[in-house]
Amino acid sequence: MFKTRIHIDICSIEIINDPALPWLVMIHGFGGTRHMWNKQVDRFKGRFNIMVVELPGHGDAEDGVAEYPQVDFTEIGKHLLNHFKKKQIQKAHFLCVSLGSLVMAALIQLRPEIVESVLLCGAIFGMEPVNRCILHFGNAIKPLLPYMSLIRLLAMILMPRRSHKISRKFLVQECKKLGRQEFQKWYELLCLELNRLRDNIALFARTRTLVIMGREDYMFFTPSQKTLAGYPAIHSLVMEHCGHVCSLQKWREFNVIAGEFFENHRLPDKDVLDQLQTTVTTAQASQTI
Repeated sequence: MFKTRIHIDICSIEIINDPALPWLVMIHGFGGTRHMWNKQVDRFKGRFNIMVVELPGHGDAEDGVAEYPQVDFTEIGKHLLNHFKKKQIQKAHFLCVSLGSLVMAALIQLRPEIVESVLLCGAIFGMEPVNRCILHFGNAIKPLLPYMSLIRLLAMILMPRRSHKISRKFLVQECKKLGRQEFQKWYELLCLELNRLRDNIALFARTRTLVIMGREDYMFFTPSQKTLAGYPAIHSLVMEHCGHVCSLQKWREFNVIAGEFFENHRLPDKDVLDQLQTTVTTAQASQTI
């Protein structure tokens, strides 16, 4: 298998129902943990063998990346593939969110044959120039700012609306567990490899891929649409009135789409999504009253 130059810990939780069932691997975003996938695990645990990955330094993964100046997503991808080998996973479906899409870009570059299908949520296809400058400015001043202040600022920039509150609160809570040094290193990795998915997008066109973006994802929506316009083989879907982390903010609609994609190899009809959106909105309104 792949040789690695560093020592980092990949942690995972497996739910195995039947060895004959296909594998579904879930990869979280920056600062996340396995807990961000709770709604998706509930949806798929009877239909797939599930692996919920926790990246180095996140969740229960003990060894992080902070002490390795030369680490990159390729190195992290090698550790993931070695982890899959130990678990005897030869082929899998992948569900990734945000920074997890950059990790997925490294995986498919290293071993495309392991990928059965991919769903990317809030995928990172680079940034517009102004937003890129904001990101790199934050990277430059991060040693000068209080750790949690920078996290809250980033969360507000990424998810500014009141309707994004759940996703924003989750990011702040989970990044708190990440720790200052790990946070700074992952922030640096994001800046260095911001375009990895965009640069490797042709590899995703060779397998069954769906990209789900929120219309209110002000950082990443426009770059995703510009990139995907050149790849009609990659399916894409826009969730209205939704921010960066669709799998949290609109998990009911997201689970319907993901279920159709992974289980039935199709996308749900627009009428089905419109009906679901109406039902969810009505339920939320009645709770408010």
